[in-house]
Amino acid sequence: QPITEQVSRLVMGMALKIMKQRREMPAEIEWPGAIGDAMRARIGKEAYDIDVDLQCCAGLNFGYYYERSPIVAYDGEQQPAYTMSDFTPSSVPGCRAPHIWLADHRSLYDTLDAGYTLIRLDPGVRVSGLTDAARRRGGAARRA
Repeated sequence: QPITEQVSRLVMGMALKIMKQRREMPAEIEWPGAIGDAMRARIGKEAYDIDVDLQCCAGLNFGYYYERSPIVAYDGEQQPAYTMSDFTPSSVPGCRAPHIWLADHRSLYDTLDAGYTLIRLDPGVRVSGLTDAARRRGGAARRA
């Protein structure tokens, strides 16, 4: 649900931009000559930029984060802002894990399963409560 809410806000923001552009179409766009040409070029560039945001939505695909999850150990860091098209990879708890190469030359993503994955960087942190609960619910525990 939190990801759906974030996506809904982003998509609604894009829809509002499109509606605003269409509603505020200046009369000069119909004029012949240099003034009309300049206006058409400006409006065309704005429409192109909006379309690129819609078509190339890396932020939508990779920038989301989970807020207030009972299974995320938040550390007080703020997640980075993102838009439909842009995001900043982040290791802030709740964000999508950034791509990294592991010591054995595998991608982090090559070690993840289809379900939830617990990533523990500090072996001193106790996670038995989470792993035991996952096992009770039918989850598998493995080391990558």
